[in-house]
Amino acid sequence: MTAQVDSKPGAQHTDPSKKPWNKSRTGVPTTKHQSGKGAFKGAIAALNGNVFEVHNEASKANQYQKTKQAIAAYANRTMKNGQDMRYIIENLKEVDFDSLVPVESTTATGKVAELMLQQEVTIFMKRKDQYDTNKNSLYTIIWDQCS
Repeated sequence: MTAQVDSKPGAQHTDPSKKPWNKSRTGVPTTKHQSGKGAFKGAIAALNGNVFEVHNEASKANQYQKTKQAIAAYANRTMKNGQDMRYIIENLKEVDFDSLVPVESTTATGKVAELMLQQEVTIFMKRKDQYDTNKNSLYTIIWDQCS
């Protein structure tokens, strides 16, 4: 026996395995433009309506800069090693990890210097791994704030 499906136009589907079309990649319902429903606010409430909009929709001349600053602050505040994401947003370029590679200590010697370098390398590698994860999250945040 098969279940009956309501085929009326505009009928709500209640199948939990189907995701609604208006969900963002993070699973948060979006507030994209819908006729007569008000201005686009973005998917992340913590960004207080700072969004990226096309020229015809933008209401303020400095909206792009304000949104960029708001996302940079949000990323810095909410992500582990968020300072790297802040750098990407503010400078629109990747962090140069080649210039950040740990080097041997000039003040410590022997076994202490070796242990310090080993610890710095471990921290550095964790930071690089987190950087890649954060970039993916940052992409989603930016996409969710676009009209």
